[in-house]
Amino acid sequence: MLRAHGNAFTLIELLVVIAIAAILAAILFPVFAQARAKARVATCESNMKQLGLALTMYAADYDETYPLAYGRTPREGWLWKSLCAVPPDWRITTAAQQAAYRVQWANAITRYSKELGILRCPSGDDVYWPGVQYNSPGRPAFAWIGYTYNGLLNSYKMGKVNSPVNVPLIWEGNGRANVAGYAFSSPVLDCGNVTEADCVYHPGSGGTCYAGNGGRSRILVRTIGSMWIHSKGANILYADNHVTRMGLGAAPDHTDPALDPYSHYDSAGYGLGYWTDGCHPLLFRPDAPPMR
Repeated sequence: MLRAHGNAFTLIELLVVIAIAAILAAILFPVFAQARAKARVATCESNMKQLGLALTMYAADYDETYPLAYGRTPREGWLWKSLCAVPPDWRITTAAQQAAYRVQWANAITRYSKELGILRCPSGDDVYWPGVQYNSPGRPAFAWIGYTYNGLLNSYKMGKVNSPVNVPLIWEGNGRANVAGYAFSSPVLDCGNVTEADCVYHPGSGGTCYAGNGGRSRILVRTIGSMWIHSKGANILYADNHVTRMGLGAAPDHTDPALDPYSHYDSAGYGLGYWTDGCHPLLFRPDAPPMR
């Protein structure tokens, strides 16, 4: 009796199919990864534009004045060194501190943005701040925040910004990190004088910094995460509400001060020093003329 031959593949045919599939995967996976990365960049840009619109709407309601980079309590003064909770009541703090948190930029604009999710960069890594208790019951959910506010604009008049197209408003100053429950400003004005009610940017003059609050500022150095967030770069929202991806650390040991906030980086993309005029970081000064 004759037996009918089946349609089964031979071992060689199976190996050929597997080899072809592996080659196709090797070709297509990087393409898919690039597409996902571009989608995350686009979402990040959209988040920033929504934040810019919310900040503009806030300023329009408050006499063309930008929101605070941090609040102030009668006892502690300006909370320029403090962690600002977002939402303001997600952790146990004093009533005075919560009141100060409410007027800080990330909380102040929620009435215009409505959605805390736009504070999170989709390309960032979610990070819990060391030493903070996050699992206490009965507290509101906290936000994940990857963007930072230009603290030199703390209570600053929009009309006094000399070149809005060149002055960062929001940027990825945390590096590749979405911090759980806390919003930061970077640079941050030095406002350590408790007795001064004001904390507003003051430029240096003749090589001398203004002596009171707002006369000096600093940028975060050795950021929470690497500044190489989007293909060795980061997104920046400028005061005219346009968003640009800025390549950072192209020459790690000596960058261009007209383009990069950090003067040099380590091999992982962490900022190690920043360009300054001796009083304030160069790129963030609201009264500075266009550098290029």
